[in-house]
Amino acid sequence: MKEIWLTPREMAGKYNCPKTVQGVALRAKNENWKKRKAKGQKGGGFEYEVSDIINKFELLQNYEHKALDREPDEQSPNYNKDDSIDTNSNDNYVIIPHLTSILFPDELDNKESPSGMMDIRENFVLSKYWLLKTGLFNSRLAIIRVSNDTMTPTINEGDIALLDVQEEAIQDILDGIYLLKIKDSYVIYRLQRDLNTSTIHMINDNKAYKSFTIKLDNADSHIKVIAKVEMILTSPYK
Repeated sequence: MKEIWLTPREMAGKYNCPKTVQGVALRAKNENWKKRKAKGQKGGGFEYEVSDIINKFELLQNYEHKALDREPDEQSPNYNKDDSIDTNSNDNYVIIPHLTSILFPDELDNKESPSGMMDIRENFVLSKYWLLKTGLFNSRLAIIRVSNDTMTPTINEGDIALLDVQEEAIQDILDGIYLLKIKDSYVIYRLQRDLNTSTIHMINDNKAYKSFTIKLDNADSHIKVIAKVEMILTSPYK
């Protein structure tokens, strides 16, 4: 893919970006866009490699202008399809696998769900158009059914969580809600970094459970980042 380098001023108000230069710069920082010093620009500043953003935007525009013969209820972001329907033949939808099929592809049929994961067998299907609008189209997506109430009321037991499967060190993640592997269990926490003290706050939204803080330099030894929780499909949260 050809690289496209643009400044925040050139991106402002375009390609689903914020309307202000400051807004684009903040998004670039939060999403860790690849950057370099802008050439020939007075006062310095940066330009960013945005080919992926522009290509996603153009693909989304193609979907918006394409006539799709769909029933109204199929325009929702997600729904469970009947097993008799051949979802593989529908180019407008993507089947999202359960996380266990990604983590344990050779053992799925012979092994109980790992601690912290409830079994889920039904096919889950998402609209490609919706994935494009939410910016998740090129993500490595999976689902799990949440098995406990530690994140209530944000995430309730039994909710289906949409995950962006990642392979990042805990020191490199941004603030957010993540599925972690701690020893042999899979747990969901809200993570908040404190750069001043080089620590991460591991927060349970359910006040009945204690939250705690860990040192960043000791985190990798027993905590592994599995995926970022992008949203809850059965009860979306803001």
